[in-house]
Amino acid sequence: MRTYTPFMEEGLKRGFGYQDIIISVIFVAIAYIPLIFYILTIRKNLTLIDFKNRSMEPNFVWFTLIPLFNIVWNFFIVTAVRDSNHKEFLTRNIQYNGDFGYNIGLAYCILSCLFIIPCINFFTAIAGFVCWIIYWIRVSELTRLIIISSFDKS
Repeated sequence: MRTYTPFMEEGLKRGFGYQDIIISVIFVAIAYIPLIFYILTIRKNLTLIDFKNRSMEPNFVWFTLIPLFNIVWNFFIVTAVRDSNHKEFLTRNIQYNGDFGYNIGLAYCILSCLFIIPCINFFTAIAGFVCWIIYWIRVSELTRLIIISSFDKS
């Protein structure tokens, strides 16, 4: 039999109040702000790539905002960014000796999937967050290289 303290009983009777809902909405909004900037970075990268070299339409990255679906969708985004940038760099004759962020992006995706496992989710969350930031920076660098090559042709 479970025993409840008076504080717990009051909380169970009260249910969710408007303060709880407001705090939850604020928390979700704060969590989504960096995600939106990340999506804008990926979208900008794909927009700068010629349409014949794109593996994904730029606006498809907005599907990342769908909870749970984004866990699978990130794999497609990472692959599309790699393939699109590879084709674009070949077309523009840009020298690049890297994997276009694929390995670190793949690590981010895998760690996001492992976050579901209860005993290790704290560690995978930290590692996944670090990989996500590194991948974001890598895509930003690729975007910068494409922009620089556009000015060199002019």
